[in-house]
Amino acid sequence: MKIIVANPPISRIKAAFAIAAIAFAIFVFIPQTISGNRDLVFMLFSLGVIIASSLVFLLEILKHKGMSRKLRSISNELEVREDEIVFKRPLTLEKGVFQAAGIWLAWNIMRGYRWDSKFAELEDAKTYTKIKLEDTVGNYIILLTEDGSGALVVPGYRVTDPEYENVLFLIFNPSLLTIRLRKDRVIVRGNGDVAEMKLSVINRKTLLGDVRRLTKSSGFSSIRVELNKQISGKKVFISLGKILAKSGSDRFTFKYDIVPEEPMAIVTCEERISPKFLIRKMGYKLPLVAGVGPFIVKLVLEKTLSGKEYSGIAEIEIVPEKTKREEIF
Repeated sequence: MKIIVANPPISRIKAAFAIAAIAFAIFVFIPQTISGNRDLVFMLFSLGVIIASSLVFLLEILKHKGMSRKLRSISNELEVREDEIVFKRPLTLEKGVFQAAGIWLAWNIMRGYRWDSKFAELEDAKTYTKIKLEDTVGNYIILLTEDGSGALVVPGYRVTDPEYENVLFLIFNPSLLTIRLRKDRVIVRGNGDVAEMKLSVINRKTLLGDVRRLTKSSGFSSIRVELNKQISGKKVFISLGKILAKSGSDRFTFKYDIVPEEPMAIVTCEERISPKFLIRKMGYKLPLVAGVGPFIVKLVLEKTLSGKEYSGIAEIEIVPEKTKREEIF
């Protein structure tokens, strides 16, 4: 099992606020003072803004360094084994689910990446001497576009001991996951073109696709394969697709592996965890569609000149091999 210690970066909003205050001091306050403009109200207001901004930024830096020390300290309390994390001394943990959603806003005023995250406890806090991987099989979902928009759901534990309060252990455990075929063949017809896709599974965790163009019209067309997944709950509905393959050839193959390939535990803090940050720390590139539950594998015939598309779907499901599947939302 792989352990990753991830301390979120300093808040960009607070950093930008502090930089703006410093710029104000350099380009407005200091020149006004030097030029002899000694309006008392203006000077007091300006000094207040500069001091407050500097304090906010300083506190943010101290908070970030404090969390770094806390994460380093707790990581030294862990012994990582193949199928469990053992604590050198007992810790009080709440078992639950970490949920995070992000979106990229393109509006001029609100431009930038925005996200929200929370840890929802499912069990009361109790004392643990170890975390067993078998207790967190599967039950994670990752649906993120290239810019980080989408959602992430992962099981984990939150520390309640005062020394390490709000430290999280997030567990991505694909060890017993397997791919099941629900519909393994699809044929798509469109304006003289006919394409076929057949799916198979290798070693439980690798989806293999074989795509053939059975007939071809005079107009040029390409074939693409998408992996589609959606999650829904009381306050959320997200549907996302990732292109697995695209080709103008008459025959090609593709494959998709369960992500991550090995169990992975992320030690982090509860605050400021964006989906984009978490996946980057795991070492994966966006877009990313992964996790448990039903997936659609979509075969699309795309007519280049007209822009028309013709599609059909195959269906797969990723489930824990020997455990009861649970609902995450």
